[in-house]
Amino acid sequence: MSSYLGETATNLSNLFAFASTGSYVLFLDEFDSLGKMRGDVSDHGELRRVVNAVLQQIDAYTGPSLIVAATNHSQILDAALWRRFDAVIELGLPSADETRELLRRLLSADGFALAQQYVDRFEGLPHAAVEYFANSAARHSLLEKNKGIRQADIDFALRETVERPW
Repeated sequence: MSSYLGETATNLSNLFAFASTGSYVLFLDEFDSLGKMRGDVSDHGELRRVVNAVLQQIDAYTGPSLIVAATNHSQILDAALWRRFDAVIELGLPSADETRELLRRLLSADGFALAQQYVDRFEGLPHAAVEYFANSAARHSLLEKNKGIRQADIDFALRETVERPW
């Protein structure tokens, strides 16, 4: 997205033109910023133009690249955009077992031993929250000059993670 009127449509055109030059995965993250419903009460003319530009680019695209879009806010995407994609894959929230496994992969053995008892605190939170927690614990440990993750680092990271809006 650009703050200049009309520049986003030009950037999209350039992006799709580039995608036509080879086999790429065109990953449009935070797609809701480009494809918000056009009838939204906060809608203004530029938003409608951006959504229309996205629709036109997708409709006209015949290149070899794969177009993938991701959003955490599927409910605000314009319905016309949903029809442009052949498949929709929903990634749900992690189960307790998935959270435990992610913590095991992200933390040292000592950090995991301390953190696994808090798996239930991540219920209803996305994978990103689990990753944020692990990074926060490691960062806190480093800043405190610890030799590995300690309980105080886990406690700090847990507070920081659950208080954050996800």
